[in-house]
Amino acid sequence: MATRRQFIAEMTLSAWNAYKQHAWGNATLRPLSHVPPKRNAFGDLGPGSGETIIGALSTLLVMNLREQAIDGLVWVVDDSKLNFFLLNTNSLLFDKHIAGQWGGLLSAYTLLLEDNRATLAEAVRQSAEELANILKGAYKESGKPLLEGLASTVFTSYFFLNFIKPVFPSAYPLSHFNLTRGRPFSNFPSSLSQAGGQYLEHAYFSQLTGNESYRRVVDRIRDRLKVEDRRPEDGLYYDLPDAGYRRSDYWQISLGTTGRDFYYNLLRSYLQSGGKLKEALQLYNEAIGDIFERSEMITSTGGGSVWVQDALLPVGKTVLEYRKTMTYSACYLGAMFALGAATFKKEDDRCSPLARRQRQLAVELTRTCHQVATGSPTKLGPGEWTPPVDYQNLTEKSYYLR
Repeated sequence: MATRRQFIAEMTLSAWNAYKQHAWGNATLRPLSHVPPKRNAFGDLGPGSGETIIGALSTLLVMNLREQAIDGLVWVVDDSKLNFFLLNTNSLLFDKHIAGQWGGLLSAYTLLLEDNRATLAEAVRQSAEELANILKGAYKESGKPLLEGLASTVFTSYFFLNFIKPVFPSAYPLSHFNLTRGRPFSNFPSSLSQAGGQYLEHAYFSQLTGNESYRRVVDRIRDRLKVEDRRPEDGLYYDLPDAGYRRSDYWQISLGTTGRDFYYNLLRSYLQSGGKLKEALQLYNEAIGDIFERSEMITSTGGGSVWVQDALLPVGKTVLEYRKTMTYSACYLGAMFALGAATFKKEDDRCSPLARRQRQLAVELTRTCHQVATGSPTKLGPGEWTPPVDYQNLTEKSYYLR
């Protein structure tokens, strides 16, 4: 195990050194010219955002690559290098971008305290607080027409239509945010994963600062989700919480990218609280139990393999239909189910079908995803596939290089 850990650390060090040489402070790189693109790509914060540095800090500290971590931290706390107010791009609020910056800073702060580096930890905490205060503008419950920035953002009529119409008033944060302006920029809604997946950072920062306003933001969103987004007939959650944004032909329920983090963060927030947030665990158990019992979103394909598919509800109908594909993003669910099963005592398996089913699925789903990856020509899991499959002769050509 020690040899394997050392090998992984050496791989990380090789990648870090190449990043520092060619793309220091940036999130994306042109592979031939070795310069960052002038505009932000893939929803990132653009040149000089330090996204890669901040995202790597906790990994470097855990791997004991302290010299590299200190190099990154010095860059992060230098206002002349990183100033969130000057990142005037319209970037994704969620995932690994703006909210990911906040989470990266908070995890680095905690690890630095454990490493007895209080001065550097405090500088990182101040950066996290600066970003947190800007982000308050993302959680206001009203929208305004947003007509700015069309020249740089419109490249199809679809985007044009979404940017020229007013933003709907919404209880949930919208998907894009501008740090310089301190407000949402686009008319794109947040998914269930995005709206319900930000609990940990807010709760931890409230604990850190003693300011409960951060936690109240996500408490309010969670309270609305369980009342407004949950189907009363079967307990399932739509993947677009705000009904004003849902498609006109069908509504979707997903355990993939658009839904997964909501369920995962119910479970994580229970664990984060040391078992005190029992309502979060109850909501998780109810939601997953309803998916198991009242839908066909997770089915067996035989031979110990599992198929996870999205459910669709055509508007005007009451019977769910199913998308006959599985996405590789559903493979993260193996870890979630293992964690969910771990909240039960092992002896509870005899009396709890939910504990037993999650423990079984953790194994079967992980096995399925491993078979799909090892059966592909590249040994990478395809973006999606249609089960059942011949794992030795995969023909899928769609890969998402995340």
